[in-house]
Amino acid sequence: MSDVRQQLLALGKDESLWTGHFAAALSRLLEVAERGIGADVVSIWQFTDRGQQLVCLARRERGKGPQPSGDVLAASTFPRYFDALANERVLAAADALADPRTAELRDSYLVPAGFAALLDATIRRAGRVAGVLCCEHREAQTGWDEAQTELAVGLADLAAQLMVLTELRRRDQLQGLLLSMAPELRQNHTPQEFAALAVAKLAHVFPGAWTAFYQTGADEQHAELLALYAPGAPPGFKAKLHRLPLENTVVGLALRERRMVAVGGPSAKHMHLWHESRSAGLKTLLGIPLIHEQSLVGVMVMALRLHYVFTDDDLASFELASSPLAVAMANARNVETLRHRALHDALTGLPNRDKLQQDIEHLCAPTAEVQALTLLLLDVRDFRQINDTLGRGSGDQLLQAVAGRLQGAPAVAGGQAYRLTSSEFALLLPQRVPAAELQARALALQALLAQPFTVSGLTLILRLRIGTATMPSDDCTGPELLRAADVALGWADAEPSGVCAYDRGRDNSGPRRLEMISELRKALGTEQLSLHFQPKVRVADGRLAGCEALLRWEHPRYGRVPPSVFIGVAEKGELMSLLTHEVLRQALALLHEMRAAGLFTSVAVNVSGHNMVDAAFPETVRALLAQSGLPPEALTLEITETVLMNDPERAAAVIGDLARQGLALDIDDFGTGYSSLAYLRRLPLRSLKIDRAFVRELTANAQDVHIVRSTVGLAHGLGLSVIAEGVEDNFTLALLGTLGCDMAQGFGVCRPVPLPELLAWAEARGELQPRLA
Repeated sequence: MSDVRQQLLALGKDESLWTGHFAAALSRLLEVAERGIGADVVSIWQFTDRGQQLVCLARRERGKGPQPSGDVLAASTFPRYFDALANERVLAAADALADPRTAELRDSYLVPAGFAALLDATIRRAGRVAGVLCCEHREAQTGWDEAQTELAVGLADLAAQLMVLTELRRRDQLQGLLLSMAPELRQNHTPQEFAALAVAKLAHVFPGAWTAFYQTGADEQHAELLALYAPGAPPGFKAKLHRLPLENTVVGLALRERRMVAVGGPSAKHMHLWHESRSAGLKTLLGIPLIHEQSLVGVMVMALRLHYVFTDDDLASFELASSPLAVAMANARNVETLRHRALHDALTGLPNRDKLQQDIEHLCAPTAEVQALTLLLLDVRDFRQINDTLGRGSGDQLLQAVAGRLQGAPAVAGGQAYRLTSSEFALLLPQRVPAAELQARALALQALLAQPFTVSGLTLILRLRIGTATMPSDDCTGPELLRAADVALGWADAEPSGVCAYDRGRDNSGPRRLEMISELRKALGTEQLSLHFQPKVRVADGRLAGCEALLRWEHPRYGRVPPSVFIGVAEKGELMSLLTHEVLRQALALLHEMRAAGLFTSVAVNVSGHNMVDAAFPETVRALLAQSGLPPEALTLEITETVLMNDPERAAAVIGDLARQGLALDIDDFGTGYSSLAYLRRLPLRSLKIDRAFVRELTANAQDVHIVRSTVGLAHGLGLSVIAEGVEDNFTLALLGTLGCDMAQGFGVCRPVPLPELLAWAEARGELQPRLA
């Protein structure tokens, strides 16, 4: 075996060559090339941009050691040279200035660098050229001996293996990144939370890398920073990264060209902030566009402290990894939109009652720095008369104007305004305001809103009543603060000033349960009670399989009353039968509207324990159906498992009567009661609904998977279909499909919505049939 082969074999067996850093391994190869071939300068270049560019990865000069790299040669400028590399294993140009294969390099490369001869050994992978090991001499050569040529070829082969190994490692790192993020991708993160997670994970793909996440700014001329992972970065440099122009930045290039963009070396000198980046030690930038359903959802930027050439295979790996990240970011944006809509008033843009309660809880948490709050509730007197006289459109304009004034009011400085109901607003201040100052602020708000408003050509002057409460001075806890301010608002009617502060000594109302029972009874048959609908879809194909009707109570003073509250009130006040009758009446009426709009589906209504032991209930349902003119299959009744077991014999008789009418009957919340299989087998049921407690953590809890799989098998064995409720994401939906579940509902499918939004949702999915003539 020749000395060259022994040298190459020893080098190839050196474990440190393969386990160390890629740049260090290339430097080892160049040291051997410099000694063995005697060239003045040796370098390793790699093809990028589908073979249209050569980029210098590493360079070494005799007597000077490693030199700067990053130079770029383009095929469009040197076509003969690139063609020679593609077709020749070794390009030996003893007189490179005259050789037709290299002469075109003369003026722009060879002469400025002082080179006269080249020995190039091409780096090949899978039969195609991937780069070149270049040995350059300042004096013309008579040629190179066989040993020198063999050494150059051998070193080029080792470089090829190093490139493959590095790309495989990079691909493994990206796959590991996605695997490590899999649990997080299922969470409902905000865009900022997800961006912070993504940049922290991506930074580990390259040691010491800085990473950032950008999205297009509102002016579409700049990119706004969502998250940055740059430990040790100079504060001044970090400050410049918060808002970047799209012109001449890697972010802008990735956005405009909708592809991976890598920049570095001399070609990046014109880029925005490049000199500052170089001063911070950065040498290569990679822009990774995140595209979901043809829409750009952001750009991730990776900044490296080394010269690195991203090959086409590298870019393909990053592109593959970017797809699930884009989906996750799109989902995060959707979740943020839904959260915003759920917590804000659509008309004024102000936070709503739910957000107020959430903020009070947050500010009263044990970890809060200052557990002191002041709440003012404001009600516009006679607003209903204004609305009825001028019309809802004018009333909406007035409310928007009121919201605008409140947001800019000095009395709100440091706090937040909210809209609670049609004419009721709130101001929350994160401090305890003394009584005298609080009275003064309330009177200032009255004066502010007493200034004329112009609506529909009319000048209006508003009068306010204001109730206030503070904690801890009013002896209120956080959850009691809103109720206390509301009590004070009621007292304000009797105050000459229209302003009243809460006084626990005057409050003998307690929890107002008796009042709520009375008001719920009054709400029956009025617009206060309305139905929202939550779709159920087939797991197999995602098509609509039905809807569940859910009752909502919009109290004129307290706003949205949670079902968990008013259902309990109805049960204690013996109003459940009346409430079920109201839901059935509204559901059948709205079914006509659905069908008229082209949506032919069934609606499920929950029935209570009172109904299931009432022998007259089946006749009530029969009469309502007959009055509606709808077929029985349009209606489904859902009965909780617990209700069935309270009085199983009487419940079975009622169920039998209902089933004989042709009604579909489902067991709701299955798994929370103690029904026996023998009992279930006797009942004419259609479906089981698996309780959300077993579905919510299905993707993270193996025990829940076993429970759901067993329940599905049990139900199918009894001839029943299975519905899973509480499905929050697509991962859970997909897992339910593998477990054999038939139908699903939950926020991951669609939240409960009023009928117009349900019809819009169905139309967007192509569920509507041609409308009836």
